[in-house]
Amino acid sequence: MQRIAFLTTNFFFNGWGGSEELWFRTAQRMAELGYRVGVNIYYSKGVPQQIKILNRTKGCEVSQQKVTLWRRAAKKLLSEKQQAYIGFDV
Repeated sequence: MQRIAFLTTNFFFNGWGGSEELWFRTAQRMAELGYRVGVNIYYSKGVPQQIKILNRTKGCEVSQQKVTLWRRAAKKLLSEKQQAYIGFDV
């Protein structure tokens, strides 16, 4: 099974915008296609509804990290042997 990770550098207290919607929908679609999807977001008390949806999506794993743990999370979600795709045809 192929894997892909989405690592966001945005803080959600600034709102949910276009880039967040793009990776959210892409993560959902890739999970539907059978990919193992990892999503890493900054820790915050308020979690947007879209993150809650991803938590319930089969094949998606969402983790929240403090800023200092960001690099460790990237290593956890993707190994060097895995391929990451920039785009795909839906």
